[in-house]
Amino acid sequence: RSIVRRRNSMDSSNEKIQGTYSQIIKQLRGKAFLSQEKFASEIGFCPATLNRWEKGTKSPSFLSKQLLQSYCDKHNITIEITEDDNG
Repeated sequence: RSIVRRRNSMDSSNEKIQGTYSQIIKQLRGKAFLSQEKFASEIGFCPATLNRWEKGTKSPSFLSKQLLQSYCDKHNITIEITEDDNG
């Protein structure tokens, strides 16, 4: 497994979420209490794309990962992405 750490600030009060991109995206959406459609719209993605990420059939592109990180930064969330070797 490889671990990519992303931190949005040194503030220890930040919430931390860990997992694969699929798990992280589901958790972020759940914490926001938003449907896939509304969450996708808020971040700037197509709902079908978000659905594929949540199912794990596709992974976010580099640019999409940056947009997800910006969302986390805005909401004081630190994410730790863990992906297996197939990843």
